[in-house]
Amino acid sequence: MQPGLLTLFACLERHEVRYVLVGGLAAVLHGVPRATFDVDLLLEATPDNVNRLLTALADAGFESAAQADPRRLLAAPIATFDDVLRVDVFLHVPGLSFDEAWAHHDARPAGPAVVHLASVDDLIQAKRAAGRPRDLDDIRELERLSARPR
Repeated sequence: MQPGLLTLFACLERHEVRYVLVGGLAAVLHGVPRATFDVDLLLEATPDNVNRLLTALADAGFESAAQADPRRLLAAPIATFDDVLRVDVFLHVPGLSFDEAWAHHDARPAGPAVVHLASVDDLIQAKRAAGRPRDLDDIRELERLSARPR
């Protein structure tokens, strides 16, 4: 993982942010060989957790997090922070709730932190609901890697 990613995940861990990594980077960590240019986080949608997220992002060097309004983040379908690297924060992901993802997630060590990674099944479910061509390719590869057709 790149140093910027390790710093991000270390700050999320230090500030006890409840999130699950979804999207392309989650697929990569499950073994899918693909390029991805952002970090997609499914966040527990509580005011305290959003405040912890903004503090963690500021701690990781995201200047835009210091100016972000937590109430607006709670009301938005997606928030993007693009100062250090691109981080997309979702409160809802098609086909997957935070509680469901949290119950099944895999806590993986990553340098000084832990990455809360969506399970293969949950990632497939979310990608199937999104239905984009890249997501469908990821599903095929995730199924091949896990050797369990769905």
